[in-house]
Amino acid sequence: MILPLYIGTSLLAVTVAYYLRFQLSRPQLGYLRSFACLAFNLFFVTYHLRWFQREYLLFVGYIPGLFDGFPSCQWLILGCLILHCFANPVGWKLKRWYSPW
Repeated sequence: MILPLYIGTSLLAVTVAYYLRFQLSRPQLGYLRSFACLAFNLFFVTYHLRWFQREYLLFVGYIPGLFDGFPSCQWLILGCLILHCFANPVGWKLKRWYSPW
């Protein structure tokens, strides 16, 4: 039960992070917008790191031996860490990935 819940919340958090990155990226990027996205991403980066290093989930607690049964979960954590690290807004307007220009 813990693993599907974690996968769902991780994918939701990455989706929200990239949605915020797309919506808040503009030439007039202010400190407040940048700090809000940075705080959101740092929360989830520390959340993933805490689970990877200590096998501790925030609202559940210590879960020993979960990685023994599901070693692919460590790759999911690494992927989410990398995606959250690159989900910060920038000072120019982002183009959609399917845009012709």
